[in-house]
Amino acid sequence: MAIRSLPHKVDRDHMQQSFAFCLKNLEEFPSERDEQLKKKNPRFFILCIDSGLDAMNLAYFLGKDLSKVVNYFRGALPEVKVALDLGYEFDGQEFRRLLLSTIAVNHKKAIELLCAIGVDAYRHPDVEMSDCPYAITEAIQAAASGKMKTFKVKIAEAQALLNPKRLIIDRRKEEAEFKPLIALLRAIADKDQAALEEAWKSRAQYWKKEYGKKSESANYDGILDRELLGIARIAEQYGLTAPGSNPYAPIELLRVAEDMK
Repeated sequence: MAIRSLPHKVDRDHMQQSFAFCLKNLEEFPSERDEQLKKKNPRFFILCIDSGLDAMNLAYFLGKDLSKVVNYFRGALPEVKVALDLGYEFDGQEFRRLLLSTIAVNHKKAIELLCAIGVDAYRHPDVEMSDCPYAITEAIQAAASGKMKTFKVKIAEAQALLNPKRLIIDRRKEEAEFKPLIALLRAIADKDQAALEEAWKSRAQYWKKEYGKKSESANYDGILDRELLGIARIAEQYGLTAPGSNPYAPIELLRVAEDMK
């Protein structure tokens, strides 16, 4: 199958090797699952989820059938509940990315589970973060759950927390990442198609700048912007049209996942 084109240079050999490694992990997972359950090892189940996410990215780049691309991740999502039941603590960024990736592939049971989790559950005690991204995640949870009032409140809260004085890690990097996300969510809440398209472009620019460097050619995290795909599905749920202009967020993946159960 033909390699899919991306706007930045990607190390094809590394991607093929990484894909083989992910598939090996996913193939070996079932034979080790019962033992790891007995050991109450949540990280084993997170490894399965992460392998599914990575396989999704890599399979897309390597030109695999889109239904297989989506199912690499969907097949791992039942393990989210297991990891949580075993006491796994997500950090805020990890949780937001998982949530939006899950929304992107339309796994309704996992979406419902993740949207019901309170913010304190993903405020990892050992990971320092500004408050702004937590409000963004709460806005996403509300939007995906159809709670428009809470959605708007949390967007306003996130906007206020974008104040440079409230960004405690790296102001410039945080602004670059969070500003487009807030603009996308604000456009959805306002049902403003033009604003959505502008925010869509801003997010694409951020992604290209983040992953377009030569040093990132072996980083398969940059292949798909799954967060943007998740936001695109939310936008469609609220009657907007997800722009199809971003090669990192191919809308056809949403179509493939629509009828999956």
